[in-house]
Amino acid sequence: MYVLKWPPQWSISSAEFPRRRFDVVISETPLRFLLLFVACLATPLAHAGDALSTDRPDFVESSDVVGPGRLQIETGFSKERDSSTGIKSRTRTTPTLIRLGLTDSLEFRAESDGRTSVRTTDSFGTSKQTGWSDASLGLKWRMQEGDAEQGTAGIAWLAHFDLDSGSSA
Repeated sequence: MYVLKWPPQWSISSAEFPRRRFDVVISETPLRFLLLFVACLATPLAHAGDALSTDRPDFVESSDVVGPGRLQIETGFSKERDSSTGIKSRTRTTPTLIRLGLTDSLEFRAESDGRTSVRTTDSFGTSKQTGWSDASLGLKWRMQEGDAEQGTAGIAWLAHFDLDSGSSA
């Protein structure tokens, strides 16, 4: 059972702002049915005959593009540790790639490392920096579709530009 309290409890004294509280109770059962209903509505949007080809943010890109009018969101969590220079560092990111099919051979892409957290420990102590990474926008054009039977490789061009959109360092 979830209880939502309205309005939120602010740190304002009751003399300045009279506090009123309304409790709204939502049981788990209708919430589960709502989530199931939304999942069922999304099912016809998926096409069983289409293979899912991911580009995995920050990993190898494929030569495949998503079909026209299709939206594919790829996201994850990445953790990296380094102590090779005598300074320990730990970096955590949430890389995300959004792909939108424009034609059978062209897709629009928006990509970012998302939320980034870097923790560094050296002889002076530990420091932590957290913020948002820059985003990049681009296009992928599939020039040649691969065919395993004929032994031809898939070829695609990927062009993007980086936006200075992240948090300041």
